[in-house]
Amino acid sequence: MKRQLFILTLAICSICASYAQEFKIGMHIGANMSNFSKGDTYRINDNKYKVGAEIGADIFYTTKNKFTITFGIGLLTGGGKFSVMSDYYSGEGQSTEFKEVNTKPLYIQVPITVGYNISIGSRITINPNLGLYGRYAVGSFKENVELAYSKEKEKWNCFDNYNNGAHHIDAFKRFDYGITANVSVVLDKHYCMSFGYKYGLAKLSPQYGLKEKNLSLNIGYIW
Repeated sequence: MKRQLFILTLAICSICASYAQEFKIGMHIGANMSNFSKGDTYRINDNKYKVGAEIGADIFYTTKNKFTITFGIGLLTGGGKFSVMSDYYSGEGQSTEFKEVNTKPLYIQVPITVGYNISIGSRITINPNLGLYGRYAVGSFKENVELAYSKEKEKWNCFDNYNNGAHHIDAFKRFDYGITANVSVVLDKHYCMSFGYKYGLAKLSPQYGLKEKNLSLNIGYIW
């Protein structure tokens, strides 16, 4: 799967670069919300979003036919919040093992997207775009973990194994990749606002089968 995504990315770059007519750079800053999907449905419960932030820079190519290709690099937070049911069953049914598990990694992210410019009058341009992204976690904020039988919350780095007696959480994976869809609105060729959605394809927690998804809202400036 990774090899196919890499080959597709190279093909997109080659085609679009050969027709490039305009080159611009930009910067953006904004907020995001992230959580997990595709987890073990028998154990993962109460999945909630975490609010984060992001900042980054972009390179824009535009062809004479108004198609665009955008490369970016950014720094952002991700993660999520969930509870974990025990894998032991009793006569009373399944019980909760972890009342609360929080993660908040800090990523460096590199997206590449292809889109099309739609002009609305002489001042506004709308650019819907699709693409791929890869990201690597350079660190993690220590977030709360709370066992069902305990009233105390412990701080945990999600890239370290968590152990408390018989209770264990495997360290999360640092590398993620996935699909991204965005809509950008540009005013007077310089002022930009964008809304984006990212869906991760890597299992960041093989133990629980968790994949990360992300919603973002950014403002930026294009030179």
